[in-house]
Amino acid sequence: MNVAQGWKGAPVLGGLTGPRGLSMDDRGHLLVLERGKGVTAHTLDENGCVVDSTAVIEDTSLNHGLDLAPSGDKLIASVGSDGNIDEPSFREGTGRAQVRVFNMSTIPSGGLAYSSSGEVMGFGLRNDVGLAEDRNGTIHSVENSLDNAFRSVGGNQKDIHTNNPAEKVYRLGDPARPTGMFGGYPYCYTVWEAEDFDDRTMRVGWWYGNYFLGGTDSS
Repeated sequence: MNVAQGWKGAPVLGGLTGPRGLSMDDRGHLLVLERGKGVTAHTLDENGCVVDSTAVIEDTSLNHGLDLAPSGDKLIASVGSDGNIDEPSFREGTGRAQVRVFNMSTIPSGGLAYSSSGEVMGFGLRNDVGLAEDRNGTIHSVENSLDNAFRSVGGNQKDIHTNNPAEKVYRLGDPARPTGMFGGYPYCYTVWEAEDFDDRTMRVGWWYGNYFLGGTDSS
């Protein structure tokens, strides 16, 4: 590991299961989102070494973003879809393709299940890996949208996956007052390269529909 002059780097924690996200709470705990395991919290000593670890959320479906609200008492976590087009994720209760917020003060010592706990900040969000808050405490997420997209018009199939659909940044709002906004997935996507829609007039950011499995556009 190469670091800037005046800095040193050393491993402090090993044996993790596919770590995808890191954050620090206001008490100095290192929070790690581990793919296929959940969220774990790690107590650090004065040298930055881990001296104790515990489960916060035990859920094998957790696989994406992690953040703490500026207040320090709200944990925000993201779970992706169960495939390219995950039709059941249209329902909030599946716990997939969505971002949820959890009250840190009420999480039991043994952790909790993602899909049946917390509150939904947004769903219909295919794979939101990036989570961050602005200076006002508003949570935003960055979505990795549909793969292998193609259009089927008049019986002819056209591959559009190189430039469509567009990735999106969602404004999910205040974690203290989650609204459960719907981001469109798995039925609606946005245009990035309008020239791929040569049978109609489209513009960057316009929505188009996907009503069949396989990425077929029927807009």
